[in-house]
Amino acid sequence: MAGRWAAEYFEGVRRAVRDLADARALLESGGEQWRPDGGRGSGPSDPTAAAAIRLAELKAKREEWAEAASQCEAAIGEGLAVIEGVRAFFSMLYGDNGSEYADVLDMLYVDRLTVKQAARIMRCSEFTVKSRRARAIRWLDAVGKARALDLAERSVLCADRGDGGGGCGDA
Repeated sequence: MAGRWAAEYFEGVRRAVRDLADARALLESGGEQWRPDGGRGSGPSDPTAAAAIRLAELKAKREEWAEAASQCEAAIGEGLAVIEGVRAFFSMLYGDNGSEYADVLDMLYVDRLTVKQAARIMRCSEFTVKSRRARAIRWLDAVGKARALDLAERSVLCADRGDGGGGCGDA
């Protein structure tokens, strides 16, 4: 899956984080923020009929929101795994400093921070944040999502094995 996919992929992760927050807010509010008529105030004039319709529509919407939340969680989970693949690769290249490439992706796409906010947290320039993001995205575009996920899985297995990484450092 090499090609120019990674930037669009992580924009999708960012949207999933936003959508998950929206779905959770609607679920936690019991649907108080949602109106079946889109806020226009139309519908049956009989209050009992209107309430019955609203309850039926709200139940269907709650199921829809729960499914949407589940899909968002899956997309975010996969995005985090891809980021761990980035961490594994760049850590092999740069040691502890390699994790900063993954941290940039995490902050910009999962935490939904701005470049300026990420630069402040990382104590570096905005140019450095943009450069790290671009380099991580270029690497992902070159190797594909499957390779990043494979590296993430292998790094977890190597850490679990506790053998000091013997045989696990091969990319």
